Amino acid sequence: MYEINFLKKKIKINPFIPKGFYLDLVMEPEQKQIGKNNGKSVIKSREYLNNSIKSLLIFAIHSQFFGLNNSDKYLLGGKITPQLIKYYKKNQDIENFKKEVIERFERKLKQEISEKQKKIIFSQINLQYSQRDTPFNKEYLNVISEISEVFNQRKDARAEYLLSLFDGKIKLFKKYVGEKISPLDWDFLFEEAKKAYIYEKGFTEYIYSARYAEILEKIAENILIKDSYFDLKKYPILLRKSADKTKKIGNLKPNEWKYYIQFGYEPINAISFLDTRNFLGIDRGLTHLLAYSIFDKGERKFIVNQLEPNPIKGWKWKLRKVKRSLQHLERKWKAKENVKLPENQMKKKLRSIEPKVEVYYHNISRKIVNLAKEHNASIIVESLEGGALKQHGRKKNARNRTLNYSLSLFDYGKIASLIKYKANLEGVPMYEVLPAYTSQQCAMCVLEKGNFVEPEIIGYVDEIGSREDLLFLLFEGSGLSFIKILKENKNKMSLSARDVKGQNINLNLKYNFKELVILNEQDENVVAEFPIKDIDGKFAILDSVYKRGKEKVNGIQKYTGNKKTGYCSKHGQIDADLNASRVIALCKYFKINDPILFGEKRKSFK
Repeated sequence: MYEINFLKKKIKINPFIPKGFYLDLVMEPEQKQIGKNNGKSVIKSREYLNNSIKSLLIFAIHSQFFGLNNSDKYLLGGKITPQLIKYYKKNQDIENFKKEVIERFERKLKQEISEKQKKIIFSQINLQYSQRDTPFNKEYLNVISEISEVFNQRKDARAEYLLSLFDGKIKLFKKYVGEKISPLDWDFLFEEAKKAYIYEKGFTEYIYSARYAEILEKIAENILIKDSYFDLKKYPILLRKSADKTKKIGNLKPNEWKYYIQFGYEPINAISFLDTRNFLGIDRGLTHLLAYSIFDKGERKFIVNQLEPNPIKGWKWKLRKVKRSLQHLERKWKAKENVKLPENQMKKKLRSIEPKVEVYYHNISRKIVNLAKEHNASIIVESLEGGALKQHGRKKNARNRTLNYSLSLFDYGKIASLIKYKANLEGVPMYEVLPAYTSQQCAMCVLEKGNFVEPEIIGYVDEIGSREDLLFLLFEGSGLSFIKILKENKNKMSLSARDVKGQNINLNLKYNFKELVILNEQDENVVAEFPIKDIDGKFAILDSVYKRGKEKVNGIQKYTGNKKTGYCSKHGQIDADLNASRVIALCKYFKINDPILFGEKRKSFK
């Protein structure tokens, strides 16, 4: 039991002994109100703490009025759907699945279903196993309707019982708060309970009124100023942190820890999102931290295009350098004297960098959410599963090593979760799309077509030696001329060429079922690359309208290998990261790459 006296700032804990023990409750910042801005940050912290304490109290009161145990949540939040028979697993035995479905139905009803109903359900399962998308027949839908009616009767009976207990809950709070709350407010609480328990869409879907929230706030404010202990009926999480950072965690005694208890709370109503009309796409940058663009649905144009600078790369580089220096020093000391390195300036520097990164992530996420709200836009990011977090390529050349190192300095998942958290508080919807092809499409081409633009076939791999025009297309814009094939091996060719200075260079052309890459033999830098498609056993070379790594130099289109730029033969040159953020925004607008709410699981039928 955890009881709190907010007036005396004390918390009473009764774990095993009747009297329990008392601890001080921290209800305001420990920092003094001083500094450049007259302690503005401390004032903000105090406001945040006060609001959090009140929100926790409101949530606790609401839970005591309308909280449900797990079985009631399952009952009042559940429903019977015909789609239940579609959720069979890959290679699952049909007889086992039939048994599983019947068990699910009977668990919801708390009674057995008839043999006639079972026979109709089994018949529909047989059809679904032969073809998943088979429509439900009339007999099966009638059975579902009968089962739903029985289930709803059970829900109604339970809701009626819970409503009968509500008057007793009101009396308990009346006794605690006294006459500070008017009789009309108490009556309104009972009327709100009636509406919630008989809500046609289900009790768990009910949205509580603004007046109900105001009454809870009144009760909470009275509890905050009352000199008595209030039982939250909530169980906190116990946290502990080392009081002595120079010692290893495994060597610490119980009195060498700092202990904290943490209470969690939720909003009374489920998050209601704004009805947005525009789309804000976000992409992880290569040299910049983030690129984001806002697409205006009405004007059909991009009204915001922004690249955020990346100071984190420098900070984290320093962080890694300090950590390596500390590890080196510790090894050196242990080897000599077998003692641990004491507190020093490097450790202080280490602690000063980490919060700096966190604060920057918070500020950027707040800026993006505010921008989305200002322009009435939903936020779209690439999915954090799979492709969005993969590093760029496994080729062991200098360019990819540098690129992978740069990307490793930025925690994309961290900033995406911060954006999601702040977006939920503001009611801004956030979606995620699959990352496939978002960096390989020109946003303006996608906007014109309403879908991704398919690359064209410029030839086949086995034609490279026989078609001079195909060699010209492969090296177009590279600045190389006089291309000759020296040697052909399986999935590889050796070539020679002349650069703009007239010097001879050797090249390697490699291909597999996914891509064709031309590399400089000396430094292994990419000269050109093309996707490949297997068509009837032949490798077709594809060329896209838009390419990363191509740009205009002195008015001439060239393949420079600079992935920061992109070039569209139709719409010209653009920053590649900005273009990708535009494509991500358009994915939600045109429903490309399976857009879903951020954090939801995609449906996959195997």
